[in-house]
Amino acid sequence: MRLLPPGTPAEQARGGAVVDTEGTYTAYLNGIGARAVLVRPDFYVFGGTADTEGTPALVDALRDALPEAALTGSAAGPRGCSVSTPCRPDSPSCPHRW
Repeated sequence: MRLLPPGTPAEQARGGAVVDTEGTYTAYLNGIGARAVLVRPDFYVFGGTADTEGTPALVDALRDALPEAALTGSAAGPRGCSVSTPCRPDSPSCPHRW
């Protein structure tokens, strides 16, 4: 999701964007020097990155930290696939079905 700063009119929060109405998240991100954070489903922060270009590596790090059994479903490819080096579903060398 994209975080919009406090004071942004609510009508500008479209396409997954949210307004940080009280500035809590903005202050947190500024305090840790992060532009993006990856939050686990249990609401713990897995990690952060100082720029958005580091986001794919952060997602790959989470994928590598998960047990193999957790990598199931259509969104989880085999270990050879990653956010930074995805395989193409129409490629004959893609070892899984999307």
